[in-house]
Amino acid sequence: MKLTKDLSYLIGRFSSVIFRPILLYFYINFANADLTNKISLIYIISMISVAFSSFATHRNFFKYSKFDNLKLKKDKNFYKYYCSVIWIILFGIFINILIGIFYLNNFYLVAACVFIFIVDKIYDEIQRFLIFTKQFTKWGIFSSYRAVAFIFSFIISIYFFESYFHILFASIFYLILFIIININIFSINLNKLRIMNISSFQFISQHVKFLIISVLSSSICYSDRVVLMIAETNKIGLLTYFSSIFAIVPASINFFYLSSNLTEFVKNKINFKNIISDKKFWKIIIFSSFLSWLVIFLSFLVSMYLKNGNILYSNYYMLLLIYCISIMTALGSLLITKIYWTKNYIFLIYLDMVFWFLVGILLFYFQNKYIAIEFSILFIFILYLLRNLFLIHISK
Repeated sequence: MKLTKDLSYLIGRFSSVIFRPILLYFYINFANADLTNKISLIYIISMISVAFSSFATHRNFFKYSKFDNLKLKKDKNFYKYYCSVIWIILFGIFINILIGIFYLNNFYLVAACVFIFIVDKIYDEIQRFLIFTKQFTKWGIFSSYRAVAFIFSFIISIYFFESYFHILFASIFYLILFIIININIFSINLNKLRIMNISSFQFISQHVKFLIISVLSSSICYSDRVVLMIAETNKIGLLTYFSSIFAIVPASINFFYLSSNLTEFVKNKINFKNIISDKKFWKIIIFSSFLSWLVIFLSFLVSMYLKNGNILYSNYYMLLLIYCISIMTALGSLLITKIYWTKNYIFLIYLDMVFWFLVGILLFYFQNKYIAIEFSILFIFILYLLRNLFLIHISK
C-alpha cells in the first residue's frame, strides 16, 4: 500500500500537527489571555525540552538490530536503547523544570509542563521506531489516539476545574491515558532493564558528540519560538498559534518525504540534488503551504464571526517571516538528516554553536519588546537561510 493512500497514516499525520493549534485556538477565543499565554509557554517549553533530549539513543539499535517482533524484547540493543531513553528523559525533565521555573513560576504549571514533556518524549521515540520499520498504519492509529487523548484531557479538565489547576489535572490525565493506550510498550523484562541501565549510561557518555549535535540542531528548529517566549505578553499565545500552524510545512516534509525515505537517508542514497529535483518534495511544500495559509484565513473568518479581536492580527509581515522560517526548517531537517548519517559531525557542531551564539546576543540586547520581536524573527530567518547554505555545502 502506498504511503499517501494509507488513510490511517494520513489521519495520524494530520492530527499530530493540528491537535495543539486546535486547543490553542480554543483558548484564544474562549479563555482569558493569561491562560492562553501560559498554555503557549508550556507548549514551547515542552518542545524545547524534547529538542534538548533528542540524543540519538536509537542509533545502534536501528543499525544493528533485526526488527523481529518475537525476538525484539530479547535483543540486547533494545534494552540498551530502552534504558538510554530513560536517562535522556530524566535529563529532559531537568531542563524542563529549569526553564519552567524561570518562565512559568507556578508549581501547577511547572508540573503540568513536566508531564506533557514525558508524553511528548515517549511519543517521539515510539513514532521514530514505527516509521523506521515502515509500520505506517500502526503509526497513524497511535498518533490519532494521542491527539484525541490530549484534546479530551483538556476539555474534561476545563469543565470541572478553574485557573491553573485544570492544566495540571489535564496533563496528569493525558499521561495516564497515554500509558493505558500503549500499555504493551511498557511491559518489559525489568531484570534485563536493571542490568542494561549502567551500560546505557556509559553508551550516552561515550557518545557526547551525538548529544551535542542533538541539543544544538534539534533546538534550532524552535529558535523562532524561543524568541516568542520573550515577546509582548499578550501576543505570546497568538504568535505561538501562527507558528504552530506554519509548522505544518516542515511537519509535512518530515512526515511524507523524510519518513518514507528514512532508510535511504540512513544508507546515504539521497543527496541535495535528488531532493530539489524531486517533484514529490515540491508537491508537499506547495500543498502544505496552501493548507497553512488556508487555516490562517479560516481562523480569521471564524474569529470575526465570534466577534473576537484577539485573532485579528494585522502584522502580515510577521506572518510571512514565520512562514519563510517554516520553509527553511523543512529543508534544513532533510540536510541535517543526510549530514548526520554521513558522519560529518564537527562542522555541524561548530555551525550550530555559531547560530545559537548569535541568537544569544540577540536575546541579550532585547529591549523594546514588540518592535524587537519583528526584527528578531527577521534576524532568525536570515540565520536559517545562511545555515541552510552552509548545510548544502557540507552535504555535497
